[in-house]
Amino acid sequence: MSQGTPVIAIRKGGAKEIIKEGITGEFFDAQTMEVLADGVRRFIEKENSYNKEIIKEDAQKFGKEIFKKELIELLEREL
Repeated sequence: MSQGTPVIAIRKGGAKEIIKEGITGEFFDAQTMEVLADGVRRFIEKENSYNKEIIKEDAQKFGKEIFKKELIELLEREL
Protein backbone atom coordinates (compact mmCIF):
# COMPACT_ATOMS: atom_id res chain seq x y z
CA MET A 1 0.00 0.00 0.00
CA SER A 2 2.88 2.38 0.68
CA GLN A 3 3.68 2.13 -3.05
CA GLY A 4 0.06 2.68 -4.10
CA THR A 5 -0.72 -0.99 -4.64
CA PRO A 6 -4.16 -2.23 -3.52
CA VAL A 7 -4.25 -5.49 -1.58
CA ILE A 8 -6.43 -8.57 -1.18
CA ALA A 9 -6.66 -9.79 2.42
CA ILE A 10 -8.74 -12.02 4.64
CA ARG A 11 -11.25 -10.00 6.66
CA LYS A 12 -9.59 -10.62 10.04
CA GLY A 13 -7.29 -8.96 12.51
CA GLY A 14 -5.38 -5.82 11.64
CA ALA A 15 -6.37 -5.96 7.98
CA LYS A 16 -9.90 -4.88 8.98
CA GLU A 17 -8.45 -1.69 10.47
CA ILE A 18 -6.05 -0.94 7.62
CA ILE A 19 -7.87 -1.80 4.40
CA LYS A 20 -10.81 0.21 3.10
CA GLU A 21 -12.77 -2.14 0.88
CA GLY A 22 -13.04 -0.90 -2.69
CA ILE A 23 -10.60 1.96 -1.97
CA THR A 24 -7.33 0.43 -0.79
CA GLY A 25 -8.09 -3.20 -1.55
CA GLU A 26 -10.53 -6.07 -1.28
CA PHE A 27 -11.37 -8.63 1.40
CA PHE A 28 -12.24 -12.27 1.25
CA ASP A 29 -14.05 -13.97 4.14
CA ALA A 30 -12.81 -17.57 4.23
CA GLN A 31 -9.62 -19.35 3.37
CA THR A 32 -11.05 -21.50 0.61
CA MET A 33 -10.20 -21.47 -3.09
CA GLU A 34 -13.75 -20.46 -4.06
CA VAL A 35 -13.96 -17.51 -1.68
CA LEU A 36 -10.45 -16.32 -2.49
CA ALA A 37 -11.22 -16.61 -6.21
CA ASP A 38 -14.28 -14.42 -5.70
CA GLY A 39 -12.13 -11.81 -3.92
CA VAL A 40 -9.64 -11.87 -6.79
CA ARG A 41 -12.50 -11.54 -9.30
CA ARG A 42 -13.84 -8.45 -7.48
CA PHE A 43 -10.33 -7.04 -7.34
CA ILE A 44 -9.83 -7.49 -11.09
CA GLU A 45 -13.22 -5.90 -11.84
CA LYS A 46 -12.18 -2.78 -9.89
CA GLU A 47 -8.48 -2.86 -10.80
CA ASN A 48 -8.54 0.33 -12.87
CA SER A 49 -10.61 2.27 -10.35
CA TYR A 50 -8.06 2.17 -7.53
CA ASN A 51 -6.30 5.50 -7.01
CA LYS A 52 -2.60 4.94 -6.25
CA GLU A 53 -2.25 8.33 -4.56
CA ILE A 54 -5.17 7.68 -2.21
CA ILE A 55 -3.72 4.27 -1.32
CA LYS A 56 -0.27 5.76 -0.64
CA GLU A 57 -1.77 8.55 1.45
CA ASP A 58 -3.84 6.11 3.49
CA ALA A 59 -0.82 3.88 4.11
CA GLN A 60 1.14 6.79 5.57
CA LYS A 61 -1.01 6.55 8.71
CA PHE A 62 0.88 3.36 9.49
CA GLY A 63 4.40 4.58 8.69
CA LYS A 64 7.44 4.29 10.93
CA GLU A 65 7.56 7.97 11.90
CA ILE A 66 3.91 8.13 12.91
CA PHE A 67 4.30 4.91 14.89
CA LYS A 68 7.30 6.35 16.75
CA LYS A 69 5.50 9.65 17.44
CA GLU A 70 2.38 7.92 18.76
CA LEU A 71 4.41 5.50 20.88
CA ILE A 72 6.36 8.36 22.48
CA GLU A 73 3.12 10.26 23.15
CA LEU A 74 1.60 7.17 24.77
CA LEU A 75 4.66 6.61 26.97
CA GLU A 76 4.74 10.27 28.02
CA ARG A 77 1.06 10.13 28.99
CA GLU A 78 1.42 6.90 30.94
CA LEU A 79 4.72 7.57 32.72
